[in-house]
Amino acid sequence: MTFMTDESSETPRRRQTSAEAMAGREAAVLVRDLNRRLGSWQAASVKVHTMAQRLKAAGQEDPSVEEEAQTLLHVLSVELGRFEAMLLGQSERVASHGRVNDTRRSFEMVGERLRATLQLLGSHPKVE
Repeated sequence: MTFMTDESSETPRRRQTSAEAMAGREAAVLVRDLNRRLGSWQAASVKVHTMAQRLKAAGQEDPSVEEEAQTLLHVLSVELGRFEAMLLGQSERVASHGRVNDTRRSFEMVGERLRATLQLLGSHPKVE
C-alpha cells in the first residue's frame, strides 16, 4: 500500500527578494519626504509664475514676486545639492533607480519654471 503525502503541509519557501526590488524599496524610502517637499515647491513655482504672467500682462511690477522666485530657486538649488550628496553614499542600483531619476526630473522642471518666471520678470537667477 502506498501513502501519498500532502506536500502542501510543508512550509512554503519564501522567495528571495530580487536586488532590483530591494533597490526600489530603498529608493522609495530615500525620496519619499523629498518628493513631498518637491510637490510643495512645484505648487509654489506655479503660483509665482502665474503671478508674474499677470503682472507682465498688466504692465505692472512687484519686486516681491521676483524675490519669491529667487528665494525658491535658491532653496531648490541647496536641496538638490543635498540630494546629490546623499546619493553618493548609495549603491549604484539605488542611485540610478527610476524613482531617483524621477526626483531629479522634478527638480529640473521646477527649476526651469522658476528660471522662466525670472526671465518673464526681466531678471536673472542669482543662484545656480
